[in-house]
Amino acid sequence: MAEQVEFNLGSVGDPSSSAGHIVRVRGLVDVVYGGAMDLQTELRQGASALSTAATWNDALTASAQTFTHTLSGAQADAITDYSTLRLRFTATQAAPSAPSVVAIGAGAFTATNGATFAPGLPAGWAADDIHVMIIARSDNTAATAITNWTNIAGLTSNNTAAQRVETWWRRAVAGDAAPTVTFGSGTVVRGGVIIGIRGCPQSGSPFDTNSSLSPNAASATVTFSDVSSTVANTLALALLAYEDDPTTLTDMGSFTQPAGSVKTSALGTDMMLGIETRSVAAAGSVGASTLTVSGGTFANSVNVGIILVLKPSNNSRARVTWAELQVPVSAVPADTPEIRGRPGGLRGERQMHQLLAT
Repeated sequence: MAEQVEFNLGSVGDPSSSAGHIVRVRGLVDVVYGGAMDLQTELRQGASALSTAATWNDALTASAQTFTHTLSGAQADAITDYSTLRLRFTATQAAPSAPSVVAIGAGAFTATNGATFAPGLPAGWAADDIHVMIIARSDNTAATAITNWTNIAGLTSNNTAAQRVETWWRRAVAGDAAPTVTFGSGTVVRGGVIIGIRGCPQSGSPFDTNSSLSPNAASATVTFSDVSSTVANTLALALLAYEDDPTTLTDMGSFTQPAGSVKTSALGTDMMLGIETRSVAAAGSVGASTLTVSGGTFANSVNVGIILVLKPSNNSRARVTWAELQVPVSAVPADTPEIRGRPGGLRGERQMHQLLAT
């Protein structure tokens, strides 16, 4: 990805010397996600490159840096009109990396009449992480709206009379606490878990356009409906809810299990929540299919498989805070200040030159 902008420099007189021509640029990257950013600076004359090209490449970081470049004699001699000089900046960034799982929070379950539950926030979470929460209940009662969280309507469903699964999300902000979930009453088992994901867009929806929910009949096999991502470098997130408490999952194709990916209730009438993920380099199928559950003393039970696709960040931006061309003053007393031409719209540079030259 590359973006380009040009600034005219304030007019300066011809110094009649090829020495002492210096370009300085100060810049940074506003948000660093998805790889390094390169800033190319080019000194141009009018709409044309100099006959001896004057270009420099600098690596921008989140901290502002000043880069200094001295023109060679050939580059300085290529300038024939000091009144039409300009600087062209081209910012190039490598394709962003796929989002990744920061951690999976502690699962929370209850079967106490009237009780709420609070799934734990993932360890190491930070502002702008995306928190995805799957909650389940062993009947069809809907959860009460969860403060500051957004329900994903297409990923909320009943599966027979024995199961309800809901998916919620939130973009984390400083000071967040574990959400309190009210998911009906009675002694029916209900619970949830939060997955923390980093490297998604910092505004708007973090999700690609395609997702799926598959209510499955009682079986040790959990089926997921495959979807296709529309952009490259996404994270496919597979979530499952099972109406008993097996203890292990098989990996689904190229999907893998983050640490802490299986959460079980162990409340008598049991429940299991599970997570698998896959980084998908190219737009297209995410490779969802089936997995099997095992372990413990469970019976084949109804289950739900969900696929979500999270987009990579698109928020990195190069910022040039100031730039200048310094040229020497010739045939004047030694204590005369140097004259600098700077981008005309940034700081009133033309006036500065007039003051320095008087």
